[in-house]
Parts: sequence; C-alpha cells; structure tokens
Amino acid sequence: MRVLDIETDGDPWSGGLLAVGWADLDSGDIEVYRGSGVPVRVIDDLADPDVPIVTHMKYDLRWLRLQGWDVEGPFIDTQVMAWLLDENQPLDLESLAFKYTGLVMDKRLRRKKNRVFFVCDDGSVVPIAEAPWPQLRDYNYRDVSATVQLYVALLRELMAQKWYEYWVEEEVPFTGVLLDMECAGLPIDVDATTVLADRLRVQTDVMAGRLKKSIGLPPAFNLNSPDQVAALLFDVEVVVQDRLPVEAETPEGFEVTREGRKWKHGVWRAKGRRLKPTPRTESSGRPSTKTPILFIHHGDDEWVREFIEWRKDSKLLTTYLDAWPDEQHDGRLYATFKQTGTVTGRLSSSEPNLQNVPVRGEWAPEIRGLFKGDFILADYSQLELRLMAHFSKDPVLIDAYLTGKDLHAMTAQRIFGRDEVDAEERYTGKTLNYAMGYGAAPPKVTEIFAKDGHYVSEEDAKRYMAELQKLYPTLFEWCDAVSLDVHTRGYVTTLAGRRRRLSSQFKDRKNYKLMGYGERQAVNAMIQGSAADVVRRTMLESHRRVRGLVLLLQVHDELLWEKHEERDDVLEVLKEIGETAHGFDLRVPLVFEPKFVDSWRKE
Repeated sequence: MRVLDIETDGDPWSGGLLAVGWADLDSGDIEVYRGSGVPVRVIDDLADPDVPIVTHMKYDLRWLRLQGWDVEGPFIDTQVMAWLLDENQPLDLESLAFKYTGLVMDKRLRRKKNRVFFVCDDGSVVPIAEAPWPQLRDYNYRDVSATVQLYVALLRELMAQKWYEYWVEEEVPFTGVLLDMECAGLPIDVDATTVLADRLRVQTDVMAGRLKKSIGLPPAFNLNSPDQVAALLFDVEVVVQDRLPVEAETPEGFEVTREGRKWKHGVWRAKGRRLKPTPRTESSGRPSTKTPILFIHHGDDEWVREFIEWRKDSKLLTTYLDAWPDEQHDGRLYATFKQTGTVTGRLSSSEPNLQNVPVRGEWAPEIRGLFKGDFILADYSQLELRLMAHFSKDPVLIDAYLTGKDLHAMTAQRIFGRDEVDAEERYTGKTLNYAMGYGAAPPKVTEIFAKDGHYVSEEDAKRYMAELQKLYPTLFEWCDAVSLDVHTRGYVTTLAGRRRRLSSQFKDRKNYKLMGYGERQAVNAMIQGSAADVVRRTMLESHRRVRGLVLLLQVHDELLWEKHEERDDVLEVLKEIGETAHGFDLRVPLVFEPKFVDSWRKE
C-alpha cells in the first residue's frame, strides 16, 4: 500500500508537476521526488491494479491521469473515510489531522484564481514553481506524513465503529468509479454552444431593454445588481450613478454632479415602485431580491414576473453557455464529482457543475442537446417516492406502485376534487408528492413551486398538505415517528446502513426552529440517502459487469453512459442491474429504463 501527495503549479491542462511525495506503508519509508525525476518503481506501482493508493481526496490521482499517467488503483481517499465516520465534520486535511492525530500542520499554499503561491520560510510569497526546492520538498514530505498518520487513525476508527466492511465494499470501489467518470469527460458540441449562446444573448438583451423601457429605467440601471433592484422595487426613488463623455449632449433625466476633462459624472433618477418589502434575508439588511422570495411575494406583478424570466435566462447564459467553451478541453467537459459533497450521500459536481443543468424550461432541451455522442441514458421512475412507500408501508402508496397507478394524478385528483386532471394539475400533484418526502411545511411548499415559476399561496399550500394527510395517513404517521425517534437516537439510517447524524439539531431544546429543521431533515435524509444508496450500487455494478461502457455522468436518479462496444443485450443487462442488483429487499418494484440516445436531450 502506498500514499501519494503531489504539488503542481496549475490544472492538468496547463500546469507542471513539481513534486511527488511517496510513502510505502509496509516499510514506513517516505520519499519526495522532483516532478521530472519520479523513479520507475513509483510509476510502476501507480499502474499496478494490485497496489492500493492512499490520497487525501482524489485530486492528485485525477491530475496525473489527465496528464497521461497510467493510474490504476484501487484508491483509498482519507476524506471519504472521515466522512463515513462523521459527515458533519470539516473534511480538509489540516482539520482531520489535528482531530484524529493531534498533528498541527504547516500549510504554505495560497490560491488566487487558477494560480498557486507558496509561503517561504522568510515569509515571502512566490509562485509555487519558484519555491526553493528544499522548502517545497519538506512541505510535501509533511503532507505525505500527515496523510499516512491520518489513514492509520481513521482505519482504526472504522474498525472500532464497525464500518470497515462497508467502507471496503462500497466506498473504496466507488472512488474508482468516480475517478473514471472525471477522466472520461462529457462530449460537448462547442460550435453549437456558441451559436446557442448568441441566440440567447439576443433574447436577454431584448428582454432587458423592454424591462427598462416599460417603467422608465435609465440605460445604466443594472438588472444584475441586488441593491439597485431592491431600490427600484421597494423604495420611492432609485438613483443610478453613471458617466458620459464630456462632449456628449446631456440627456433628459441625467443630473451632472461633476465634470472633468473627459467625462461628466452624474446620476440618473427613476421612480421607485414602492412594492411591499419582502423579508430582510440579506446580510445587508435590505429586502430580499432572491427569485423564489420575489415570486412568492410579488408573483402577481407583471414586471416582476418578466424580470424573473430575464434573470433565469441570463443565468443560463453566464453559468453555462458562455462558460463551457472556455472550460472544455478537446471537445469534452471534465467535471469533478465529490463523493463527500453532501451529508445525505448524494454526489455533488463542480468545475463545472453538470448536476444543475436545467431539465425543464424553454431552453433546457437545446442546452442538454449540446452534449452529443453514442450514449445510453437511463433514470429511475419516482425513486424517492417508491422508497417512501417502502419505509412507511403506506397501503395507498404501495398499492399504487404494485398496480401501476399514476400517483401524481391520484394526488392531483384529491386536492382538486375531480376525477380528471390536466398536465398542469398533475404537475402540482407531483410537486406535492415530493414535498412530502422533503418534510416541507406550507411556506417551504410555496417556495418549491416558486422555483419552477408556479405561484401557490401559503393558504393553498396548507389546504393541499391537509388533503395529502387524509390521502396518505400512514405515510404522515411514519414521518412523525421518524421525527420523534431521531430525538433519541440522534441519527437516521439509510438502506445501505449509512448514518445521517442530526444530534446537533437537538442539543438546544429551546431552539424550536433548529429542532424543527432537524425533524424535517430526518425524513428527507433517510429518503435521499437511500436513493443515493440505490444509484451508487447501480453505478458500481454497471462498472463491474458491463464492458464497453464508460459512465460519464450521474445527476440524482439519472445516469449517462458512453458506448464503445456493440452488445445486443446491454439495455437488458443495465435494466436488470438497476432494478434488482442493488441487493435491497423492497416492498415495491423499482423501474429503471435505459435507452440508446445520440444526445443528453430530454424532451
């Protein structure tokens, strides 16, 4: 078993390898090599599938593999070990080393955007590539030594707390699956992305002009500024600072406050709308301009609704379409998938975040359609709701899934009081069904609807939830039982046996808000964590059993593979894996439908 820690001066596409720290756990030897002088035996060990490699996070393994190194594993991540022991604790190396070994680390790295700097012994800060080699070598040595000590301490804790077998069987191989995903990348049509971005930019510019013109806002008004938007919506007057060339004619509505050689400085004044202020949730103390809050409180205002639509489209442009061409390499996006990214066990994605790519909305199909290839796409049908049926033993839910009834339509029929419901009403039923699993109170229900651009009053939300309690009484009784039980146990357990620890929520018995949050999170964590267990096992089994497939992406209950070999029964095998190979004995069947597609687009 070996321990690895590297130092680089940038990302895998532009940075250089500066130092490689290497420890042999069998002999106890620790060595640090210059990036250009790594010995053959280290390279051979990295490529040997029978030599386990220990790192803190898988970043170093990913960096080397994307640089072209042969890195095979199995891989042991000390961050994952610590997360399994306590998902609520800080997971950085310094915090964990101090907590589990008492070691106080000497951190020398400073990061600024994509650049890495090194703090030298004399206090000077230099680009890491210019760090004195003896100091960089010693720093890397200390990191490797800390990782060795941390691994030994965490291994002892896993054994003591009887987590060792689970960790070996589930988490260790899953790290390898995620590393393969990260190094495969997701193919994207860069030219089509640029074209779509230009189209969306034209639309947002037109919308912005219309928004300003409709209520007499000056050109300099910044729709992206929370302060200016708050002043416009809630104050009597909004003042916008601006400057114009000194030779330009002063337009109506522009008040010159100072004139220089090149510019005349001044302000535009516009009439504020004086809407009823939203809750002051911002740190600045001003009324909130967050989209769900605005929608809940002023969703009936035509200008606010159009502003929210403009904001959503602008975010698609800046977050995705404008960013992806710069983030791609050779026509592929290489995201990071974090095994410890959530407390429930769900994965998180970053740099770029591919799990937030929109599914619904005017532009969603075209945005997802930018990812093209020879794919297999599959997702679970109502996975969380099926798990709610399993855990709660609610007879109405179980009967619906055993007989193939439309659960969302059933809920909609109940709350609207009629036998036939349309697509919009079924959507309402669907949203409410999932809100049950989130433990959502009426205010939260209104917020969930608002995020999708649907206005539901708090009074209607109360009425809807009351009807659901009548329709699914056993489910709500189970939710109450879980909420009460977590007070005593301090945690809930997922299907695979992982724990979501919530004891900190109940330490202060007088803090009813925090306790209520803990109770709601108990049910939510149990359902989402168990859903994560099912999807993880499907990912592991498909990785083990189906050759010629490369897993590219996981988004909640959805999986995307790239197909490199022809195999007639691949869809049947994946379906069998998704529905039965997870090994859980459930009261209701799971439905997992893989299909061949040529893009990630979902109609």
